[in-house]
Amino acid sequence: MSPVRRALIWLKDHPWVPLALVWCVVLFVLIAIDLKPDWLRVGIMGGLSGGFGVVAVQRATRADSRTAGVPSSQLARMEGQLKEGRVPEGDEEREAMRVLVTRRSARLQRRYRVLPVYALVCVGFCVLAYLSYGALITLAVAALVLALFAIELRELRQARRCLDRMHLALSEPAGTPSDPA
Repeated sequence: MSPVRRALIWLKDHPWVPLALVWCVVLFVLIAIDLKPDWLRVGIMGGLSGGFGVVAVQRATRADSRTAGVPSSQLARMEGQLKEGRVPEGDEEREAMRVLVTRRSARLQRRYRVLPVYALVCVGFCVLAYLSYGALITLAVAALVLALFAIELRELRQARRCLDRMHLALSEPAGTPSDPA
C-alpha cells in the first residue's frame, strides 16, 4: 500500500485532523480580514466551519457505503481501485462498483452545476476586496480565486475521466482485459 493511501486511511480514522486544519485555515482567513479580531468569534467560526466540513465528508462516506452495500473498509479499497482504474473481479464487487460510480457521477454533476455560483461568489470577493482594500489586494484576491477555480476544474475533469473509464470498463464482461490508461 502506498504512503499516500495509508495517510488517507489514517485521516479517515482520525477526523479531528482535518477539523484542526480547516480550523487553522479559517482562523488565518478571519484574522487576515479583520486585523483586530474578536478571538472568541474567530475560534468559534473556525471550529464550526471545520466541524461542518468533517461531518459532511463522513455523511457522504457513510451514504456511499450504505448505497453500495459494503463496509467502509471495502469502500476505501473500492475508491483506490476507482482512482487507479482497476476493475473488481467478482460479480458482487463489480455491482457495488457500478453503484458507487453511478452515485459519484450524480454527485459530480451537482458539482458542475454549482460552478457558476462559485464563480459569482469569487467575483463578489474580488469586488469586496477592491471596495475595502484597493487594487493591490484585489489583484492578490483575484489571483487566489483564479488558482482555486483552476484547481476545482482540474479535480472535476480528473474525477470525470476516472468515472467514465470505470463505467466503460464495468460495461465489458468480467474477465475481458481493458485498457488501464
